Amino acid sequence: VVAPAGQPGRRADVAADVAAIRESLAQAARAGVGYVICTTPSTDLAQIRALCGSGFDLIETRCHYHMPLMGPPGVRYPVRLATSEDIPSLSKAASQTINEFDRFHADPEIPPKDADRLMERWVVASINEGFAEATIVPDEPAPEAFCTVRYHRRHWDGWGLQLAQTVLSVVAPRHR
Repeated sequence: VVAPAGQPGRRADVAADVAAIRESLAQAARAGVGYVICTTPSTDLAQIRALCGSGFDLIETRCHYHMPLMGPPGVRYPVRLATSEDIPSLSKAASQTINEFDRFHADPEIPPKDADRLMERWVVASINEGFAEATIVPDEPAPEAFCTVRYHRRHWDGWGLQLAQTVLSVVAPRHR
């Protein structure tokens, strides 16, 4: 296990959790585990404090929003599905749009150039290789913004819900 770099928890409300996490990490190390990553809801502040107090680095935050779609939004902008011809402009936008807190750019083991290439690869895989069911772009030549979407249709019956997931959204810095 990578040695935790943080200080022991200084807050009484998470001290017991910090101790439990450190014991779990020690057990994982004895079992030969070399790296630990975990996810937690962004609203669980106590768990985030306990993990950080145990030496974990917070490398990415995600907020999940949901709402039923009862009708079209008030303002509509012309969009279309991306095509292979859009890949150069979208790949460039993806590599230039750096979120220092995303799981790739924030990981100290992944060089920034590799993280940028991964974003470019994500575009190709989304459009040409079925990684996303839809890649939505502004209806213009050489778009510099996109949103990839997965529909998860195979789960709809089990979930009793027709759910789509935004996977990656990018807007080139010059359009912000």
